[in-house]
Amino acid sequence: MIRILRFLILLALLSIGVVWVAEHPGRISIVWQDWQIESSVAVLAAAAVSFAIALAGLYELYRWLAVSPRKFAARRAERRRQRGYRALTRGLVSAAAGDSSGARRAARDARGLLGEPPLTLLLTAQAAQLDGNQSAAAATFREMLTHEETEFLGLRGLLVQAVRKGDSATARELARRAFEINPEAGWVLSNLIELESVDGNWDGADKAVESAVRARRLPRAEGRRKQALFGYQRALAAAEDGQTRDALALARKALAKQPEFVPLVGLAARLMVDAGRNNEARKLVARTWSTTLHPELVEAAIAAAAPATPLETVKALEPLIKARPKSGEGHLAIAAAALDAELWGKARHHLDQISGPVTARHCRIHALLEEAEYGDTAAARDWWRRASIAPPDPTWVCGQCGTPTAAWGLLCESCGAVDSQTWRAPLVALGSAAPEVPRSLAIPDQKSA
Repeated sequence: MIRILRFLILLALLSIGVVWVAEHPGRISIVWQDWQIESSVAVLAAAAVSFAIALAGLYELYRWLAVSPRKFAARRAERRRQRGYRALTRGLVSAAAGDSSGARRAARDARGLLGEPPLTLLLTAQAAQLDGNQSAAAATFREMLTHEETEFLGLRGLLVQAVRKGDSATARELARRAFEINPEAGWVLSNLIELESVDGNWDGADKAVESAVRARRLPRAEGRRKQALFGYQRALAAAEDGQTRDALALARKALAKQPEFVPLVGLAARLMVDAGRNNEARKLVARTWSTTLHPELVEAAIAAAAPATPLETVKALEPLIKARPKSGEGHLAIAAAALDAELWGKARHHLDQISGPVTARHCRIHALLEEAEYGDTAAARDWWRRASIAPPDPTWVCGQCGTPTAAWGLLCESCGAVDSQTWRAPLVALGSAAPEVPRSLAIPDQKSA
């Protein structure tokens, strides 16, 4: 509305000017050297307007001739860029769908249209991976390291390849470089913790765990547990080097973070015994036994008591039963100790106190008791048979490969997994599939019979 009003006002003023000039025609005379020009005011005004229009037209023609090539090139480049990004989108969709040939063609088109921006490098690497061409993918990942925008992603690609090849040294260096770029990325922290653990670089592993906790990529409780495991490894290494005092200090520091980790408690108790702190070792074992039942705690309790005879061993284990009267582990431990002390009645009493499923260990102790107390080979043979089919005894089992082992280790000796072992019954009994039967209790061969 305002524009229309302005136009009408301008048109009215122009009309008034034309009428005024028409009512006052007048004449204009111009003399220049031998030239003389005479005209009316209206004609001169019309000539001036025509000249201005012609001059404006020439100026616009000049601008068009000067600017058009650049605009044409810009429009052509924009169309080329749009085609390139359409090819890039098509390639990413093909890669997500697992179409390696489509992803490869789209990557080639995108590279030709766009050159080598970060996204075309990513698509090229994905297409190479879909084709199974790991060398081409690695070359592209290395090329991505030269671009600031894609360096982090290139490091991840190379790290994955190094891990698959089992090249832990290269993987560790790549993880450290990625950590410097982005210390809060979840995949960086998880890989760095594992790789530093494999390398035995406990300081580096601790630093990675602290960063993971700060970045909330790892719960604080899990972070303390991992740091306790690293402390256990430090203490174990110091103990193996004969540095008992340092090892005990490291074990105590780790216990402050994870007081119920049985291997750590067992190590600390042994170190306390070596340092002559038997009472402290007994208190540590008793405190842990109140919440956790484990055969290694039984061994630590015996070591802390330092018994000279089998009977003293039985007495050393009795506090465990008093603390946990219904613990099957405690009854099995005293039954085995009583068997060694030839206390047949006590051994049988504690075996009878055990409720729940009968394990292979339970059957083996029963078999030895029947033979030792009564010389009943038939009953012993029956218990050995039951041991062969009973559920296997709990042991440390790797959660990755399922390999059982007698002692806990931060690294699985079979598959190399880090912190993967849990205390549970294995699918296959540790050692041989069937228990070793004493020669006197073996079932006679049918031919000899």
